Amino acid sequence: MIDYDIVLRLIKERVDSRGKPWNQAKLAGELEMSEAWVSRILSGDIELSVKMLLVIAEKLDIPPAILFPMKKKMASGEKVAITFEDYLRDIVREEFKLLMDLIDIKKK
Repeated sequence: MIDYDIVLRLIKERVDSRGKPWNQAKLAGELEMSEAWVSRILSGDIELSVKMLLVIAEKLDIPPAILFPMKKKMASGEKVAITFEDYLRDIVREEFKLLMDLIDIKKK
């Protein structure tokens, strides 16, 4: 699950760090959309698609993996933040375990 609060904060920080030429109007122009729409995105009124997140990342020189901080539910029920790379690593690990279990079943 994508944590949009973190993603939006990162986008806002990157726009702010660009200085005067990079504001909502500049981002709107780069994304070819209205300032009102960008304002709604940055205020969290609109949930972005992965495709749009990647477009914004490209325009702001943000490595895409940074835009996808994830939260993992622990056995205790607590949610902890993990990176996108860790999320993918967990998926591969789970898939590998399932594959090994299938091999063990076929051997029996």
